[in-house]
Amino acid sequence: EGRDLFLLLPLLPLHAVALRVAGLYEYRHERTKADEAFLVLEAVSLATLFLVASTFFVRSYSYSRSVIVLFWVLDVLSVYSVRLGIRDLVRGMRRHGRFVRRAVVVGAGPLGQEVVRRLRGHPEFGVRVVGYLDDGLPVGERVEGREVLGGYAAVTQILAEHRADQLFVALPM
Repeated sequence: EGRDLFLLLPLLPLHAVALRVAGLYEYRHERTKADEAFLVLEAVSLATLFLVASTFFVRSYSYSRSVIVLFWVLDVLSVYSVRLGIRDLVRGMRRHGRFVRRAVVVGAGPLGQEVVRRLRGHPEFGVRVVGYLDDGLPVGERVEGREVLGGYAAVTQILAEHRADQLFVALPM
C-alpha cells in the first residue's frame, strides 16, 4: 500500500546513519567476508531498531512482527549481496590496473622485499610498488623486480617525481 511506503521514507536516512555507524562506508580491503557479514548484521539490526522505534511515534500505524523480521532478513541479504558485488567489481578492476595507488618502499632489505612480494601477490589491494628508497644500494639496482630510486634523503622528491600515494617504511629495528 502507498501509505506503507510513505512510512518507510524516513527510514532511508536512518538506514544510511546505521551503515555509517557500523563503518560500512569506509572501504577496507583487509576485511574478510565474515567481518563484512558481521558489520552488515550490526548495521541492519540498528536500522531495524530505528524502524521499530519510529512506529512508536506514529501511533496510527504499526508493523507486525513478521513484517519486521521479513524486513530485517531481506535487508541483510540485499545489503550484503550488493556489498559483495561491489567488492568483487573493485577487486577485479584493480587486478586490471584500475583504481591503483602507487607506493614507494623505504628499505630494500628482506623486510622491504617481503612487503613487495605480498603486495604483488594481492593485486586486489590496489597498491603498485614503483620502487625502493635505500641508502645501502646504488640507484638503478633492481630488487624483487623493483628499482632502487634513491636514498632516504630524497623521499619527498621521489614521491613527487613518481606520483606515489603511499610510503611503506620497511626498515629493520
